[in-house]
Amino acid sequence: MSNLERDSLVSKIEQLERQQQVLARYIATTKRQLDELGEQFNNRPDLEQLAVLEDALAQLRQQLRYEASSSVPVEVVDRSIQENRAQPESQQKPDSIIHRRRRRRSSSLARPQEQIQQQHTQAPSSEYQLVFDRAGSRAVLLEALSQAQERLIIVCPWLNRNSIDNELIQKFRDCLNRNCQIFIGWGHLSDRNRIGIGWRYNALPDLRQLERDYPGFFNLKLLGTHEKFLVCDSTFAMLGSHNMLTSSVQSTEREVGIRTTDPYIVQGLIDRFDAAQVQDTQVMDESITGGWVALVDVEASLNVQDIGEEPDAILVNPDDRETDRDTDASNEDSQEPLVTPEEFLRRYNNKERDFTGINLSGANLSGENSVYRGVNWSKAILSQANLNCADLNQAQLNGANLKGADLSQANLTNAKLEEANLDNANISQSNLYQADLRKAKLRKANLSRARLHGTNLSGANLSGANLSRASLSSDINLSGANLTATNLSGADLRAAKLMNMDLSHVDLSKANLLGANLEGANLQNAKLQEALYNTRTVFPNGFEPALAGAYLIAHNVSLQNKNLAGSNLISAELSGANLSGINLVGANLNGAALIQANLNGANLSQSNLDYTNLTAANLRSVNLMEASLKGTNLAAADLSGSDLRKAVFSEKTKLIGANLSSVNLTGQDLQKINLSGVNMSHASLCGAWLCFSNFSEANLTSADLRGADLGGANLEKANLKEANLRGADLDGANLSGTIMPDGTVHS
Repeated sequence: MSNLERDSLVSKIEQLERQQQVLARYIATTKRQLDELGEQFNNRPDLEQLAVLEDALAQLRQQLRYEASSSVPVEVVDRSIQENRAQPESQQKPDSIIHRRRRRRSSSLARPQEQIQQQHTQAPSSEYQLVFDRAGSRAVLLEALSQAQERLIIVCPWLNRNSIDNELIQKFRDCLNRNCQIFIGWGHLSDRNRIGIGWRYNALPDLRQLERDYPGFFNLKLLGTHEKFLVCDSTFAMLGSHNMLTSSVQSTEREVGIRTTDPYIVQGLIDRFDAAQVQDTQVMDESITGGWVALVDVEASLNVQDIGEEPDAILVNPDDRETDRDTDASNEDSQEPLVTPEEFLRRYNNKERDFTGINLSGANLSGENSVYRGVNWSKAILSQANLNCADLNQAQLNGANLKGADLSQANLTNAKLEEANLDNANISQSNLYQADLRKAKLRKANLSRARLHGTNLSGANLSGANLSRASLSSDINLSGANLTATNLSGADLRAAKLMNMDLSHVDLSKANLLGANLEGANLQNAKLQEALYNTRTVFPNGFEPALAGAYLIAHNVSLQNKNLAGSNLISAELSGANLSGINLVGANLNGAALIQANLNGANLSQSNLDYTNLTAANLRSVNLMEASLKGTNLAAADLSGSDLRKAVFSEKTKLIGANLSSVNLTGQDLQKINLSGVNMSHASLCGAWLCFSNFSEANLTSADLRGADLGGANLEKANLKEANLRGADLDGANLSGTIMPDGTVHS
């Protein structure tokens, strides 16, 4: 027997022992209830019913032995008996007939049985529901993600994108945003030393990104396990054969499990997970990323739809067979040996640049110091490779297999990726400036927040791709591209040319369509809720964007209480608009025109208002915390009661004639700002840096200037009546004609 087989056997024995312990606790509780009932029986004064009660106890003991041997819940047995009672005697099971005949013979047994049944119903009842096949387990998983409040435990050996798709990732985020912890136990013990298993864990980069985004809340725990179960808080659990995080709902494999609220099972699974020893992640990572051979690319090129427990359990999506026979054919037949990252780097550092057809599948070539400018990886096998943050400026990747690769935050400026396979690749936050992606495969690729300025995507297949919040410039080429079911929510499509495109079922919610041309486009079933458009946006004839929930950005429009957080409104025309109560947190309004706009009570925190024209705008009680106001024109604007803490000003910020009464500028840096004639009565300027600023003829009555630095400031003819100057620094300040706090005029 090999060491691996022995370790596997030991692991299974330990697993059985722990299961036996859980069952023992359950039996002990049932036995305790039995003992209590026996004690009640022994203390009964009516000895005439002794024989009857002994018979009842014998039946209870038989039921206990049956439960201990089969672990079938009482509710299931009772339900089976009730179903049999409804059938003719000839069709009933023998045990139910015997049960009924025994009742006929022993009518005197009814009262003790009723007492036993009453005790049973008074105890807290547990639910047991059978869960069949992948659709059933997916439903339970989504139920747990929607209901969990404190902690969700999911244990599944393999982590594959067939199950962990964009929908499930978003469900994870929704659950985490409720401050609910998620623990995932993963990793099959035998995979530590196996070759060709990387495809089983191709969702690991996405989950590790969640671990980085939600530290302390999303946790991956490498267990080396073959178990499959989940626990939602302490309310319910599911266990069985379901590979919840591996296979898609289209799987035809038969599966069965049980969903239960039994507290003993729920707590037993929690204790088992918490007590499990964490395995060495480095060993597993090397097996996943460094142990792949050409077989992995054969599996990947087949577009694996589902994964069983053994490598040969692969189902092919018939819809993708034909489309996968073209550019992947050379990769499938490749006999190139796997090259280690160390060997590649040695050759690259020796000035070698032509690596046509090289096999680097699963290689870790990531990091900010990973500079591979101009490298020739044409027809290379880079499936599942980690190229996070890599510099691939002008790299040659035509026909390369990058399926499932991690290219997040990579620099792909001017890169050549014609006919490359990037299906399921993570290209989020990458720079694809003027990259050539003609006829590239990008099905279900993650391009969220990617920069696609001048990118050539003509003929590319982007079906199911995620381009949420991506930036697509007007010179992007999408002619002939497949955008079926693409996610473009929040994408920057300003002035984009989308004429005659098939955008049916495309998610364009919150997308920026200012100046975009969608003439002749198919927008059937497309989502446009909260998308932005203006008078220069061209829609298909007869299409009403407002009825689809899109927002018009123009003069004098009403967007009261709307949510435009994070929107790109550079140079937008919104003068005279009613924007009261609007949410513009983190929005970019650089250079926008909002003359005389009504922003009363709006939230503009962390927004970019550099060089925005807010002349005579209503900004009463606006949240401007951490907003950038460099060069902003606030002349004659009403900012009374606004919160300007940590807002950023510059010498070019215009505040002449503005109303800043009762504003909060605590600790602000307002050095060298021109505040001449400004009304700052009752303003909070405690600890503010005001040196060399111009406050001539400003109204600072009752202002809080404690600890403020007014050194060298011009306060000529300013009104400081009843202002609090305790601890303020007035060294070198011009106080000629200034009305001091006590009402006297400084000479």
